[in-house]
Amino acid sequence: MIHCIRNTGRLLKRKVVFLLADLWKIAMLLALVPINSMAMAAPLSEAYSNIKLMPYDLSHMLPHLTDLPISYQEYEDQSRAVSPPLRGKVEEGGKERTKKVWLAKNQGVLSLLVDNGIDQAEAHRVIKALSGHINVSTMPVGKEFELVISPTEKLNKIILSIGFAQRLELVREGKNFTAHQIKSPVGARKHYVKGVISGNLYQSGRRSGLSNAVLTKLNEIFSYSVDFQRQIRDGDQFSVFYDTSVDTQTGNEELNKLVFAELVLSGKKITLYRFSDEGSRIADYFYPEGQSSRGLLMRTPLENARLSSYFGRRKHPVLGYTRMHKGLDFGAPLGTPILAAGDGIVERASYFGSFGNYIRIRHNSGIKTIYAHLKGYAKGINKGVRVRQGQTIGYLGATGRVQGRHLHYEIHKDGRAVDPLRLDLPVSNRLTGASLHRYYQQVEKIQDELINYTRSDISGS
Repeated sequence: MIHCIRNTGRLLKRKVVFLLADLWKIAMLLALVPINSMAMAAPLSEAYSNIKLMPYDLSHMLPHLTDLPISYQEYEDQSRAVSPPLRGKVEEGGKERTKKVWLAKNQGVLSLLVDNGIDQAEAHRVIKALSGHINVSTMPVGKEFELVISPTEKLNKIILSIGFAQRLELVREGKNFTAHQIKSPVGARKHYVKGVISGNLYQSGRRSGLSNAVLTKLNEIFSYSVDFQRQIRDGDQFSVFYDTSVDTQTGNEELNKLVFAELVLSGKKITLYRFSDEGSRIADYFYPEGQSSRGLLMRTPLENARLSSYFGRRKHPVLGYTRMHKGLDFGAPLGTPILAAGDGIVERASYFGSFGNYIRIRHNSGIKTIYAHLKGYAKGINKGVRVRQGQTIGYLGATGRVQGRHLHYEIHKDGRAVDPLRLDLPVSNRLTGASLHRYYQQVEKIQDELINYTRSDISGS
């Protein structure tokens, strides 16, 4: 009896093994055969239609469904489903696709690549190739990377700009990437822009299509003669004639030279021409009669600021009582560059009581300028350093005894604080002799170019 039971057990075990083997074969074949292929499905059904299943419940002995192999296509679909979501601007074209992504705040290049579906090991190889040409740790926020991806989801190429009309291309070579620096052909283009001021010069210029570079230059060359806080009115006019270098591949432009600029403020014209003279090594802006636009001091030692407090007696915003305010206060965004109002030598650059971070500069003609409440100092600004007019010396902040961020600016004449808005500054230099003659010739050439440009622009339209 026992012997019979043992034989029956062995027979049952052998049949179960054979049955599992057959079921495994069926599962393998079904996984590899397309479901819609009826021609192959029919023979399979016939081949296994005569299999005799044992009248026992063997489901607990069968392999679990998730242990069965799956087809390559199903595996590829699953791997894509768990990949990080694609972000950025995707442009389809041909067999490859281009995807533009931008570096976010507090994000490194490695993180950017991994977040956009690049394998971490491959991302490290990209970083290694980039590091031979640029410092990847100092990439600015918003830096654009163009990823070229193959139909099989492999990264084939990375393109990024490394300067005007210059780009770096990383091209796949096997598992690694090789970097190539490419320079685009550069052309030239002239622009004449004229507009009416509404609000302020910067906003009006942007609405008229002027770039930040052009507006910064306008602010610089007029800052010696124009008080942008008090003199600019709605209805005033501006015009500017300049040329740019053009990247012929991307269409990007870079300011080359601003040769003519004019402001009409309350009906009064202020006109400047650029004069470059190899003989006297002059490259600056002059009024029509040949007088330099540069004064001893700039009217405003920072760009795009608003005048928030004037020189004179006032109620102190922190102390609460009336006292003399010996300078001007300018409001602007935190970190706005502060410029040296004129050429001079730094007498002090350190923390100074209620003034916070403080700079004092000694100029000619017994004049000193003071800059207070700074966030910090520009690189190299220390006591005894010589600075040039318009040079960045620090950054707007809120250090010392203040309610909010601003620049406190003072001018001292012969040891006494004076109102910066009422100070009569020494007359700037004027061209003479051969230099003045060459200047008049250059002004005439600029005027002819401007006339021809406006004529061709009108006829072209």
